[in-house]
Amino acid sequence: MLGVLTAGAAVAQENVVVRGGIHPNYARIVFDWEKPVTVEAIESPGMLELRFAEEFVADFSPTLALIADYVATAEQAADRRGVLFPLQRKVRVRNFRVGNKVVVDLYDAANEESAGDTDLPMINVRAGEHPDYLRIVF
Repeated sequence: MLGVLTAGAAVAQENVVVRGGIHPNYARIVFDWEKPVTVEAIESPGMLELRFAEEFVADFSPTLALIADYVATAEQAADRRGVLFPLQRKVRVRNFRVGNKVVVDLYDAANEESAGDTDLPMINVRAGEHPDYLRIVF
């Protein structure tokens, strides 16, 4: 007798370390993944949604305590690929990857608006993580 055994594909959720901090005029959130992963930042009034290519679990509590002036809470999506951040203030969002890290900067829009005519041109910056060093290219 020949039997067939099938098993559903088990999807492992990666345990991602999330850390953050306050810098002059912005807050930073860093997601430390075990492998490179893509992210999409979706902004709407008073809300930031991050959608990742992979499922994950994370403890946001330590980071939220540090950036409470920028972000009220973190609500992970049911599919474990996204997280919603209700914002405490108007911000401009910038995100980028450095190796396995996803970095999200929340710039204080009020400070940028008060800068007035001192706008400087934006430049492209790339970063690459190598075995023995980190390279930043302007």
